[in-house]
Amino acid sequence: MPIIDRKENRVNNIYSIESLFYNDTPMSIDERRIPFRYNDRHTAHRSILKQTLEKSPVVLLDEKQDTINIELSKIISGKVSPEQTEFDKRFSYNRAIDKLTIDLTESATGIKAFGILQLLLTEGLLNEKTLLILDEPEAHLHPQWIVEYARIIVMLNKDLGVRFMIASHNPDMVSALRYISEKENTLQNLRFYLAEKTEDREQYNYKNLETDIEPVFQTFNIALDRINQYGI
Repeated sequence: MPIIDRKENRVNNIYSIESLFYNDTPMSIDERRIPFRYNDRHTAHRSILKQTLEKSPVVLLDEKQDTINIELSKIISGKVSPEQTEFDKRFSYNRAIDKLTIDLTESATGIKAFGILQLLLTEGLLNEKTLLILDEPEAHLHPQWIVEYARIIVMLNKDLGVRFMIASHNPDMVSALRYISEKENTLQNLRFYLAEKTEDREQYNYKNLETDIEPVFQTFNIALDRINQYGI
């Protein structure tokens, strides 16, 4: 069912989606608690995400959720968890190697990136009726963690039915999503779209590539061409 029905010129109600979270930076966890105002609408989603995590309780995980939670803890060599203080709810990163507890807002951005996923999971906010929109999730990750992040995305989709809309400019992220999905037999759930410029500088056409990532990599080759241009 399309979200935008161009034939009928309307936006459809998507009854299969009950929860939507938009995360464009791991620093969402650092957002101050502020009320929504229209002049803040360009960053309001960050405050909403943090406030949702602050309000949601930790839930008892089932076997599939617990398996993903364990994988997240392995990746960051610790776990992120809520900590209720006298005045508010904070989030801590508990490092396994030395048992050190660090305020999540003072942790590395990579820890925050995986930590937000872990909090969404352990607070029961990720399920088959969740749409998670991620804008360039690889931007703050080490190369090997890009692949791990993609693997977690595939696991969340396969085991919990979480839906994703992801914008990426990174060949490792694109490749990892494509080939890990193929190995996990979830390729039928995956679609790649290539943004193509139109005459109007503010608009793009999105070409449905199905699971063919070759046209995407052709656009990435522009960077190599620039290196050859400026470096040789």
